[in-house]
Amino acid sequence: MAFEKETVFFRSGKGASGTGPRAGVFSVATGRDGECAGDLYFDPAAKKQPFIVMAHGFGAERTWKLPDFAARFAEAGIGVLNFDYRNFGDSPGEVRQWVSPARHREDFHAALKFLRAHPRVDANRIGLWGASLSGGNALMVAAEDGNVKALSCLVPLFDSWAVMARMPWVGFLPVAAMALADGVASLFNQSIDMQLAGDPGDFAFLTFPGWKEGILKSVPTGSRWQNKLPARIALELPLHRPILVAAKVNCPTLIQYGKRDEGIPPESVLATAEKIRDVEIEEYSMGHIQPFKEPWFSKIAARQVDFFKAKLSA
Repeated sequence: MAFEKETVFFRSGKGASGTGPRAGVFSVATGRDGECAGDLYFDPAAKKQPFIVMAHGFGAERTWKLPDFAARFAEAGIGVLNFDYRNFGDSPGEVRQWVSPARHREDFHAALKFLRAHPRVDANRIGLWGASLSGGNALMVAAEDGNVKALSCLVPLFDSWAVMARMPWVGFLPVAAMALADGVASLFNQSIDMQLAGDPGDFAFLTFPGWKEGILKSVPTGSRWQNKLPARIALELPLHRPILVAAKVNCPTLIQYGKRDEGIPPESVLATAEKIRDVEIEEYSMGHIQPFKEPWFSKIAARQVDFFKAKLSA
């Protein structure tokens, strides 16, 4: 099915009203502070479509492989809003690449509000898609919102405690010191950054085997993204435990995880899945980065298309 794509911006965060001249349908070149940039995929011939909200994982941007997933959904007749969090990619914000699960969830909620007011969208048929960190965020948003119709979580981070147990303990104290200093810097709208992805043994936040190479190869040519993030994430990440609200998810849920995931223990994924009433679980013999590459991508994307078509049908 033929589809079109346009760039939109929508408000997020405290004080976002969802009304005013920039809350409707528009296509503009730049955004304002407190807004998220997104790509809207839609069928120009359709009056109302089901839609999916998509956002990327830890420290990543919407242009990293997500357009491939979005195109599959759009070709199947499902609209997509693929967006960048505030302070990422094309979204404004002075403190760049600010990884914050709490802020990211605000952005997901703002995306839902934006779509529900959009004339092309069937507000009763909206699903959420997330991967890695955003898989956990999407689950929490579905639990909080109560009106999401379908949820897809790919290699999801459902329990930060389980992930942190796999991190090297030797680096915790210096990272914590940087995080505290960055917390002070945040009071002045400044940041103290540290390396985001590194090889095992590097002083970086994520040092699981293969992740640095996989992340850097995902960055599109011409991107302004840098391999860094504000260190304050070390203060917030321990509080990120979607597993604690999984029982509140009331929509059909598809969970696809890798049994060879280097950073996210499969046990934490399965423990979360057990709490969800309507869940489909698929295990793949892959690591954390592989879903975005062949041969895994086509298999995973096809399954997601089938899932959303069935669950978002009229």
